Amino acid sequence: MNKKNIIVIFVLFIVLLGIISLRKINNNELTSKIEDKTIIIENNLGQRFKTLDLNKVFEFVKNRHNNINFEDQLFDLEILAHIVEPRTKNVIIFVQIPEFSGATGNAGGDIIKYNIISNKFDFIDVFLGNWLIIKKTLTIKDETLIVFSQLIESGSCCLSGKESIIDLHNLSRSINITGGVNINIPESIETYLKRYNLEIDPLELSESIEDYKWVDSKTVKFKRIVNTQINSDFPTETWQYNIGTKEYKLIKAE
Repeated sequence: MNKKNIIVIFVLFIVLLGIISLRKINNNELTSKIEDKTIIIENNLGQRFKTLDLNKVFEFVKNRHNNINFEDQLFDLEILAHIVEPRTKNVIIFVQIPEFSGATGNAGGDIIKYNIISNKFDFIDVFLGNWLIIKKTLTIKDETLIVFSQLIESGSCCLSGKESIIDLHNLSRSINITGGVNINIPESIETYLKRYNLEIDPLELSESIEDYKWVDSKTVKFKRIVNTQINSDFPTETWQYNIGTKEYKLIKAE
């Protein structure tokens, strides 16, 4: 192999590395942050990929709620949380609406998506939950799924919640959002306590369902987690739910 061929191969190798690196930056390393009344989407080098005016986000949400006079609200709309799903180039945005929010840190509003390529907004669902929990749990799972935890109900001292999953590639396979599969806690906490001979006031317990996995096209596996504010040493149960028969089945406890 002569020197000229070696140089050509070396140049092609460098170009190929550049293409792979650029693809990685643009496709798999996008992040978002709020700055100067815009959502800024950046790659992993801190280079600005796109900016989104927050006024456009709020305008989209306000147009969905003709029954609310936002000028009478004590507070304006607020971006509670946001995250970029890099494969679809969608920014998932949680917009808090004061009228839907409650006391004790609970927040409510719209979940919308903004595609940074098509410059288009779409409504996904509404949300209700403790805003700290939503911000803390909002993440991307398996590179394609948006995951966060919501509040179901509140008791005298504790919370009961469930994880929600948005599958942007197939919304019908989403979990606990409108248009997806809705899964609730499968039985009463009293039944749970009786099964393990536990003597504790049910009002002291919090429980949640999370860690969903599709077993097949009609079966979802998930975990039921029970704890108190100071003790998590309770059996974690694995359940299955059949979306056709709508039946729950206890698989194991650990």
